[in-house]
Amino acid sequence: MADSTQATKKRVEEILWAEGLLTEEQIRETLAEQRRANLFLNEALVQLGYVTEEQIAGALSKHCALPFMKSDQYEIPKEILDTFPETMLREYQFVPLDRIGNLLTILGATILDRDVLREIQRLSGCQIYQYVGTWSDIRRAIDRLYKKEGEGEDLTSLGRLLLTEEQASSEQPAGESAPTEQPAPTETPDAVQPPTQKEAPPAKAPAKKRKGLLNLFRKKK
Repeated sequence: MADSTQATKKRVEEILWAEGLLTEEQIRETLAEQRRANLFLNEALVQLGYVTEEQIAGALSKHCALPFMKSDQYEIPKEILDTFPETMLREYQFVPLDRIGNLLTILGATILDRDVLREIQRLSGCQIYQYVGTWSDIRRAIDRLYKKEGEGEDLTSLGRLLLTEEQASSEQPAGESAPTEQPAPTETPDAVQPPTQKEAPPAKAPAKKRKGLLNLFRKKK
């Protein structure tokens, strides 16, 4: 697999223009919107409705001869994820996928410039091969991966409810129990009466000591 870092020197908007997906006027408007709203270029393009994320990824894949990929096609090892800070992945719109020897595959939503690629190479110690994906898919992958790393820190609404109930029960004084509702008796016709439970016989008094009985027999003699 060849190193893809020298795939192209063109910018994303130039590639989209070359593919007939953008006009020069749309490119100018997109760049102005990107600066105004502090967006990624592909976000500005999609927000303005000029192209879809899939069209951007398809144009990059075709022009740069890089395969299209979705993040859920890989189970990303933790040691590879830990190679890069989360802020770097979000800022440059990529996620590492796998490492084979000294080759690291990444999934990117745009064509990374030379300085970024050099930093990825420096941190990983590898040559870089890039797959192309959509930014929303890459962002979901980053959210999922880092949520998995820190899961359990935030309680869901159900977890908070269960915790509240547990605390309430632990604060209840010992020996007291919450009142329980007794089911209302059901009425049945006189002709069909449910069997009633027999009352338990009263507890028998404890038997007298045998010595007292022997004394009684002696008196009768």
